[in-house]
Amino acid sequence: MARSPKPPRTIKAALTRFIIASTILVGLTITCLLTADFDLRVIVGCFAFAAFLFTLMYGINLGKAINREPMPKRSFRIVGAILVFPLAIFGVIIIGGGIVGVFVSIRTVEMPACTGKFSIDATVALMRLLVCLLMPLAGYAMLREGLRRDPAAVKVVQRGSGRVSVISASLWFRILMFALSIAVGTLVIAFAVAAAATNSCEAAAWIWSPLVSISVAVAAAAIAAGIFALRLHRAAQKVR
Repeated sequence: MARSPKPPRTIKAALTRFIIASTILVGLTITCLLTADFDLRVIVGCFAFAAFLFTLMYGINLGKAINREPMPKRSFRIVGAILVFPLAIFGVIIIGGGIVGVFVSIRTVEMPACTGKFSIDATVALMRLLVCLLMPLAGYAMLREGLRRDPAAVKVVQRGSGRVSVISASLWFRILMFALSIAVGTLVIAFAVAAAATNSCEAAAWIWSPLVSISVAVAAAAIAAGIFALRLHRAAQKVR
């Protein structure tokens, strides 16, 4: 009778770290529940939360290690998929946070730019805007990896005699980014027109209210989806 193959060292190391972190998490959680003193319970709870984050991180690493190795049993692949799935959840959160951060940052930058009085908050918002523009790409890569797909969002392809870098993203992500650019551009132009018409930056501030921003974003998503659908329809007709 043949012996089952031993797990690779990478999986052993990841499993060891995951077990240690899980044991510490369970111990801190039980200690927190059994502690009568409120202040001490809060301190232990903070350590338990940190242990939870480490356990989650080590679990994701274990899932990646399992997915990298050819597993003969389907149950192992399922365990790897479950352990790495939180990465997809984090990816969705980062994508959403980046999109919201773009709207908030541009509003913070545009108001001082309208009045001509820049502040430290506007400078920080400008730096935050640059980070928020990159967050959807990072979140998309995490989402694909959490769903056990190729996480590379940018690939190098051969075209003619040279190589070019192209964004290899799903259709929904391209529509999302295109809708974001339409919504932001519309709000910036609308704010500039309203401020020029009323000769007051404060009177045009309603353009960046949450209700208006959400309404414009929904309309931009519909427009972007329509444009991509039209392009796909034309491409299909050319193939025929």
